[in-house]
Amino acid sequence: MAAENAIKLYIKDLTTGEDDIIEIEERLDAEVMQGSAFSPTISENSIEPYTIIGSDDRMRIPPKLMDRYPYCCIGVVIATLFDGTEVQGTGFLVGPDDVITAAHVLYDPVHGPVTEAVFYPAVNGPLSSTGYKGIRIGVPGEYIDGGCKTEDDWGFFEVGTTIGNTYGYLGWTTDSQLNDYVNIPGYPSDKPAYEMWAATGQISYIKEKTMTYTIDTAPGNSGGPVLYLYGKYQNCVAAIHCAGGQPAINHGKKVDATLANVFYNLRFD
Repeated sequence: MAAENAIKLYIKDLTTGEDDIIEIEERLDAEVMQGSAFSPTISENSIEPYTIIGSDDRMRIPPKLMDRYPYCCIGVVIATLFDGTEVQGTGFLVGPDDVITAAHVLYDPVHGPVTEAVFYPAVNGPLSSTGYKGIRIGVPGEYIDGGCKTEDDWGFFEVGTTIGNTYGYLGWTTDSQLNDYVNIPGYPSDKPAYEMWAATGQISYIKEKTMTYTIDTAPGNSGGPVLYLYGKYQNCVAAIHCAGGQPAINHGKKVDATLANVFYNLRFD
């Protein structure tokens, strides 16, 4: 019998092809709700500043900053689905070998589940030959069983080698507030291939599991972190960018208790 507060995850081992369902018991203590970051490079935590809203306010992140936190923890995700369809998104590290992205990068109800996922960290221009293949992926049961809703649009894969000890990994917070300033870096498909661009703005609406913002994004940003711009949560993940929509608004999967527990369990498992 499932625990009352259990989080159900569909797991696929990409080395054996075996499928599994696991459950994580949800905790609400502060250590889980507010995750610390790890940066192997001592640099200033400074930020350079599916829908373009009004004028395009995005700026390219200078390549010389890619060895700095938080950009060094973010990268390109290229996934191959069951029918051979290739999907590109953004991902980020939350632990030594734990990559977070959007569920729709790893699973599609028409094209099927992922058969290969590769993470290219700290890319900003030509794609590096150093990609890290996922060995185990996970997508929430609610996403697959519940009609692929934005509120469940998150997933992860483990790469089996501790690249986070080299590139660093992001912290997170469940304490997002209306009108707080955030920054969304990623790899939009309407810009030159594999260049990192970012835009900043305020959180315009918060629900229990999602948030919205009038910050410019495009396909390819999916799975990227929505980062606090400054303050005590600077560079902590507030949400995972996952969708554009109408009216002119973009959507993120908020870091709630469920997602914080997943991040924590991935990091310390």
